[in-house]
Amino acid sequence: MNIFKIITLCAILGYFTMEVHAYCVYNNVRNPDDKHKTTYWLRQQPYNAGPNYFSRFSQGALGFGEKACCSYTNSDCVRSTNKDDELYMVARRTTGSQEYPPVVISLPAGGWIEFGGDAGPETQTLHVFNPDGSPYDYKYRTDPQAGYT
Repeated sequence: MNIFKIITLCAILGYFTMEVHAYCVYNNVRNPDDKHKTTYWLRQQPYNAGPNYFSRFSQGALGFGEKACCSYTNSDCVRSTNKDDELYMVARRTTGSQEYPPVVISLPAGGWIEFGGDAGPETQTLHVFNPDGSPYDYKYRTDPQAGYT
């Protein structure tokens, strides 16, 4: 019976210490009410992405407290499957009925993007991280045409 307990304990510990092999986008923008809910439309740009428009990562309406991830070991998500390679993500923010122009943000294939702050655009925060959790020196630009190629 003791060997069964040890195997079970090892399996549980292994599950909780698993490394995540994906890039993720988190929406942590606080909403004062349902009228001012903030969502993000996301689409990965072609550089180092899957073979065509339809196989690339995309997410419709990423709501508060939600995350969307794509495994860098999947060549549809990251063609090179290297967690340190740079990717570009288009994010279009909608708060209430107000839609903001799309922005393009760079991130490492094994890292993540966190949108935070409050519903007002002047209080929004953006943080991008490396796979090891250290801050990533990301590139950012507004591009009204982004996400359609």
